[in-house]
Order: sequence, then structure tokens, then C-alpha cells
Amino acid sequence: MKNLQIAVLLTAVFLSSLLTNAQTECASFILSQEDIGLSSETFGVSLADFDGDGWKDVVTIDAYDRIELYFNNGDGTFNTTPIVLGGNYWRFGVEVIDIENDGDWDFITSPFSSSSGNGMEIWENDGAGNFTLKGTMVNNSSGYEFAVGDLNGDGYTDVFFPHGDVSIMLNDGTGNFVSNGQTNIYVSSPEGVTLADFDADGDLDAVLVRGGGSGFVGKYFINDGTGQFIDSGQELSYGCEGVDAGDIDGDGDLDIVIAPWNGSVHFWLNDGLGNFSSGDVLSEVSGFFNDIILEDINFDGNVDVLTDRNIWLNDPDNPGSFILQDFTMSASNHDFEVADINNDNLFDIYLGRFSSSDGDIVYLSDEPTFIDETATICYGESIFLQNDWQTEAGVYLDYVDCNTLTRTTLSIYDEINIEVTLVEGTLTATATGVDYQWLDCDDDFNPIDGETSQSFTPTFTGNFAVEITENGTCTSISECYLVIYLGINDSTIDEFTLYPNPTNGVFSLEVSSDLFLSTGQCNLKITDLTGKTIINYQLSNKHSEIDISNQPAGIYFMIIQTDKGSIVKKIIKI
Repeated sequence: MKNLQIAVLLTAVFLSSLLTNAQTECASFILSQEDIGLSSETFGVSLADFDGDGWKDVVTIDAYDRIELYFNNGDGTFNTTPIVLGGNYWRFGVEVIDIENDGDWDFITSPFSSSSGNGMEIWENDGAGNFTLKGTMVNNSSGYEFAVGDLNGDGYTDVFFPHGDVSIMLNDGTGNFVSNGQTNIYVSSPEGVTLADFDADGDLDAVLVRGGGSGFVGKYFINDGTGQFIDSGQELSYGCEGVDAGDIDGDGDLDIVIAPWNGSVHFWLNDGLGNFSSGDVLSEVSGFFNDIILEDINFDGNVDVLTDRNIWLNDPDNPGSFILQDFTMSASNHDFEVADINNDNLFDIYLGRFSSSDGDIVYLSDEPTFIDETATICYGESIFLQNDWQTEAGVYLDYVDCNTLTRTTLSIYDEINIEVTLVEGTLTATATGVDYQWLDCDDDFNPIDGETSQSFTPTFTGNFAVEITENGTCTSISECYLVIYLGINDSTIDEFTLYPNPTNGVFSLEVSSDLFLSTGQCNLKITDLTGKTIINYQLSNKHSEIDISNQPAGIYFMIIQTDKGSIVKKIIKI
């Protein structure tokens, strides 16, 4: 198999300029399948692992008839006999969504015609790829593409649907959707939307676009954090079909890319606060576009531009400069998706073909040269791979040059068992076959000299933990455990008394003169049963009045610590 070629950009240029001295075969794909849905005119496309076998399946909209599911054969090809869902209603868009956070992928469709009356359909997965119609919403409407995301910050995925109006449907957590009640969002006949946090305030904002000519503008709406949207007053281009968000220029904020029905791809650049200025255009090719996707397909940390016809790769040395690749897709279509279809960790393309005689197309990414490496980290740690901090085992790819990737297989050591038992003053770690070091929690977790066995019996009252080292490299520390040392106890010591005991909270302490004379220090501490210190100070008088009346009723320990040991007295507060 030929090597996948990844961008090496030799000359930094502006987007609108002709690019020279650049490799234009750095994005290479192989036609894998073109017979999916031979008699279906595909509108919407969405990929997900519906049956839980680890391979991406696809749901498509047969434009004027039905919903079709095609399952992955487990080799990157799709079974061409569809599972057919729904009646012969006109639908357009489809988005995968976990409607109730149960771990499997459901999907929602948008209506293409209001005459069906069904509106948006919510299809629920049983976890094995079997779907039932859960319900409908926004009935008697018609629209095109829509977007899903958590719009009000409650952890559940909501729906933003542009149609004759804009409907914002909030998920109640059970997969039932309720309108947010907003009626003041207006864009003339919107056809597409992208959701992203453009103003960096932690919630999803929206950019809506409209196909057509002059006068049909795209608009940017700001989320107030509750799922209510405010018109920013910014108008972003016109005559638009596809829209997506990503960091185009590598400055850390999210920009916007818009593809027109007929013209050049246009960028709108973010200042980091959600204020957009017109950027450059990809003018090397003008044509008809129906969709556009920003994705880092060569793993260099910069988003690339994919339309339903062309691919432009972003320059890793000059982010925001792009090179048109030789690879093209030539088929009438309305939607496509980019995902790993054959489980080789590379990005592939599913192109929904709008044809009654030709099926949908799958392009698999041509395989590059791999430099294989392995890495293992401790549980809870992270490592920077594939342009992000990774904490889960898996295979991660990183850009080397136009036809080479580093492929790192990451493993994670198991979580260390830090359970400890306390029996009759002895602490014992549960873990075996590891290294131990007991620590004094009251002394800034400093190691206790010589205490490196599985069990530890303290010779003074305090709070103690164990540090466990496993695999020679991974360490973890247990919680702290209070141990009351009774080496000098109530039955053998008469050097101090306290009264009354039980007490309502106020009691007296009498310390003998001999105790002060025989020790270099004399410290008083009172703790509760958890080891939390209530009172802690240096004793200077033989008689003290102590007040713990602000503490709840229960058992407490008074500990007098000297350089010769600890004296412990149990206090009962009533």
C-alpha cells in the first residue's frame, strides 16, 4: 500500500496567494467502496458504533423515502443491505447523540418537508443497534442541517435546529426535549449551524448560515450559559452552505470557516473574545460546495480544511496557510463525514452520494510510514501525545513529515491499592509485592525512619499514612489514619487529671509539677475520633480551663505530648 503523505510545507504564503514549491500529494486516500445504497439519494450522513462491536457504522437519510442503517463488516467495509427505519417521509439531516447518557449512540433526524407533520424524529438505541422511535419534536416544520451539544450546562445533549425559525430544544436527561421558549432568534431561512465556545466563557455559542446570494447573511449568536441566545450583531458572509469551527490560525481560539454554494471558501478569524474579522479565502479552486469540515487529518496539531470536493492542509510552520491537495472527490452530494472507519487510527471519508443509481462512497486513508514506539505511564498521570495530554491506553499518532507518523502504543499501570487496616494500634497495608514507606501526616508527611514494612505500629500518638511504590516507578499515598498510643495510659499515670468527665464541654485540667520538671516540652492536643485537631497549644500552667462546648456530643481524646512519650485521656462530651 502506498504511504499516506502528510503536509510538509516548504514556503509560507498567504491563503489567497498561489502556493508554490509545496507538496500537493500529502493527503492521499484510496477508493474502498462505492456501492452503499445504490437506489438511495442520500441527504444526511452520520457515523457511530451503534452495535458496540468497536467499528463505526453509518446512518443515512434516503432523501425522499426512509432512514437507512449500514453496519460495518469489521474490516472497514459496510454491509450494503440496509436496516430500514421510519416511514416514507422527507428528511434531510441526521446527528448522532446519546440522548440519555446511557453509553450507546442514538440519533435524531430533521424534516425536509413540513407536510409529513413528523418534524424531528428521536430514534433510541437498545445498545445492540436496534432502534425504536422514541418520539418527535418541532412538528410541522422543515429544515436542513442542525447541531447538537450541551447548551445549558446540565450534562445532557440538546438540539439547535434552524428551520423557518430557530428551535432550541433542551434535553431533560431522559431523552425528552423541551423548547427553551426563545422566539427572538432570526436568520432568513437558515440552512446550517455550528456550535462552539467562541467567546471562551465555557458555553456553546452558535453561527448560523443561509444559502443564496447577497442579502442572506450568516449570524453569530452568544449563549448566556442557560441555553438562551443573544444576537451579537455580527454578520458573517452570505450565500453559505457549509460552516464549521476550529483554530485555523493556531492562536488558541476558535475561528469559523464557511463554504458557499458557489464561490471560494472563506475564513472569519476570532480575536479570542468572539469578535470576528474577515480573513483570507481559499481561492485556488472555486466551485459548488455543500459541506465543510475542519479536522487535523495529518496529526500535526493544526486543523485542515475538507470540503465535499477538496482538501487543503494547514502549514504546521505557518498556521493559517493552506495547500490544496491533488486528491478530489467528484460526486453529487449533500453531506459527508470524516472518521476512522477501518480502525487503523487514520481519518477516512464517507461521502453520501445524491444519486438514484450510484451508491455512497468510502475513501480510506492511504497508510503512511510508521515509526513505532511504546510508552507506559502510571494511573492518574498523563503524557503529551497526538497534540493533547492523554490519560487512557490506546494508539496515538504524531506528525513527523509528509509521509511519516510516529505511532505510540500507550499503556497504563493499574491503579495502586492504598487500602490500610487498623487493628489494635497496628496499621497494615493491603497491597502485597510492593515497596512501603510509612509517613507522619502531622509532620508534613515526612518519612518515618526505618518504617518500610507492610505493617507499622506507632510508638506515639498521631496521624499516619503509607506511601506505596509499585513497578519501581508508580507511587501513591493512602489517607491518614489516627492512632492513639497508649504506652503511657490512664492506669499508670497520675500526673494530670481532668474534671468533670463526662463534661458538657467546659472542664479543668490539672498537671503535676513533676511533669513539667521532667520534660523539655509539654504540648496539649485535643482531637475528635477522625483525628481532626480541635485544640493544639503549648502548656505553660499547671491549671487550665478548656472549652469544647462548640463541638458536637461524642468522644474526644486529650493528648499531652512530651519528649518522653504521649499521655492520652478519653473525654466524653454530653
